[in-house]
Amino acid sequence: ALIAAAHHAHAIRKAPDFGITAGDPTVDYAKVMGHVHRVIGEIEPHDSVERFEGLGCKVILAPARFKDPRT
Repeated sequence: ALIAAAHHAHAIRKAPDFGITAGDPTVDYAKVMGHVHRVIGEIEPHDSVERFEGLGCKVILAPARFKDPRT
């Protein structure tokens, strides 16, 4: 949700490159974070460890890292 908000702000800034006149976006951080928390609240019930374990998945909670730049 936070990345989506940033994407929309960037799109508004780049609009003149596509012949679209738009003003500079102003970001209300509290509203952005409110949106982020609402989205998390909507996703959370469908994205829990318990749900995936109930579906037969093995859930591993551990640090992760990329092995190399191409993975």
